[in-house]
Amino acid sequence: MDLALVSTIADAAAAIGVIGSLLFVGYSVRQNSAGLRATAVQAQTAMFQEMSSRLVDDTDMAKIVWQGSIDIKNLKDASLMRFEVTINNVLRAGQSVHWQWQRGLFDDELFAGLTRALENLATLPGVRAVWDGRRHQYTPNFQTFMNGLVAKSKGTAPYLWTGEANG
Repeated sequence: MDLALVSTIADAAAAIGVIGSLLFVGYSVRQNSAGLRATAVQAQTAMFQEMSSRLVDDTDMAKIVWQGSIDIKNLKDASLMRFEVTINNVLRAGQSVHWQWQRGLFDDELFAGLTRALENLATLPGVRAVWDGRRHQYTPNFQTFMNGLVAKSKGTAPYLWTGEANG
């Protein structure tokens, strides 16, 4: 066998090996991305469930959130602080999901559900009051997103967890 032929065969084998390696890396990256998306969704779901559980398990906190949602002026001192911190935590979680959605880590369908939940919250005067006082603490993209939801909700009857608007 001629040395040039051996070299050509070796080059072809190396090229096939490189192509195979690139295909494997591409497959691995896809699998890793799918895993990251699943982990992001699972973490956000757990966070929202934990926040919801706190309201269900703590009657005083549920009352504070109910009263503050209707009118933040119903609250004073520690109750006002607890309400604002709770709503801020919900908004922070929303910002986190929004950020992940913008980067393709959160599914469009799941994000649409979160958007509807934030739209419902934006109908509540107390939530809007917290947003108005703290919006500057959020990323510009999330501010734009939430400002749109708040503007859309103005004039809409408050959504008070009963499954329909109350007014």
